[in-house]
Amino acid sequence: MTGYDVQEENDVRLTYILLGGCAPKDKKGLPVQKYLRAGSSEELECRRALARLLSSPKPLDSLVRQLLAGLFDPTFAVKIGRDKFPIDRQIRFTTASRRSREGQKRLQIGHEIAKALERLRQQAKKPNARKVTAAVKAVAEARGISDGSAWNGWKEMRKRGWR
Repeated sequence: MTGYDVQEENDVRLTYILLGGCAPKDKKGLPVQKYLRAGSSEELECRRALARLLSSPKPLDSLVRQLLAGLFDPTFAVKIGRDKFPIDRQIRFTTASRRSREGQKRLQIGHEIAKALERLRQQAKKPNARKVTAAVKAVAEARGISDGSAWNGWKEMRKRGWR
């Protein structure tokens, strides 16, 4: 873990836990592989640590890289010293539920309405409520959707903080 500051070193440790789990000893003194509970606050914290490492311009820790490789390739074994350890977990890609995709569609429509509204405001130099209605109608017509669907997109944008 050379070249990392204290926060980054902590992120690497959290990532080890997320990807590789931990192996506490059972009553007989034998290691038992355990992973974070899915959806737990600990798992979320470790996922955020991994995201910070992946988005950093610094080189990725070699063990983190190996653990990730093991999650993608079930035949891959992580090499630590002279020993190799298979990874007993896998990453699987799934399609998002229809419900979550609907939110993304509404957000895209809302974004288009926001761009149309900005164009209308620049043309008139004065904002007013009629321009929002005009922008909603323009996007609904351009996309071939109902005004109600376009208004839902606008509401989604407003809900997410766009003014």
